[in-house]
Amino acid sequence: MIHALIITALISGTPYVSGEVGAGCLKSHELHFAQHEYKCGPVLAGSLGYTFTKFFSIEGQIMHTENDREYETPNGSAVKQASSGSVTRTFYFINGIFDIPIYKNLEAFAGGGYGFPRYQFFGGLKYNMTSHWSIGVKYAYVTEPYDARTYTIHPTLGDICGGQPNGVCSGPEKVYRNEAITLVFTYNFWGK
Repeated sequence: MIHALIITALISGTPYVSGEVGAGCLKSHELHFAQHEYKCGPVLAGSLGYTFTKFFSIEGQIMHTENDREYETPNGSAVKQASSGSVTRTFYFINGIFDIPIYKNLEAFAGGGYGFPRYQFFGGLKYNMTSHWSIGVKYAYVTEPYDARTYTIHPTLGDICGGQPNGVCSGPEKVYRNEAITLVFTYNFWGK
């Protein structure tokens, strides 16, 4: 019985590919004994997934974010200082997505993803333009709750690591939190 349900879900589903482009805002956090504030920056993402039913999909996703540092405030000080450097991240997630039909070709969606040690929650709206193509808007909250993350520093913006080699450093970051808004383009290979 369970085998029949799984086979039916696979036969009635469709593989898809999607791309995202938008902006993400990295929340201020403590790093190297100072509070750091960042500008919003670009977000790019791509996914390959499978829609099992018209209500549920699973996908693998790669997401890239970059945020330039704008200010830092040393711990114990009330004075903001102009700053340089950037925080660049590439994330890998396995996501589960629930689709909720709203009206004709309009759907809401919500889901979450995990990619050790980080996770994300997201939601949005999409419009099915044809049986193969859809376009949507998505809000995602990405967080990484561990300390001592590694940073890649943009070479032309300076080194936030105090001159450490190779533009890479580790620091006592409390938590990484990035909120992103993206435009999502999806192609369903077998149609919906």
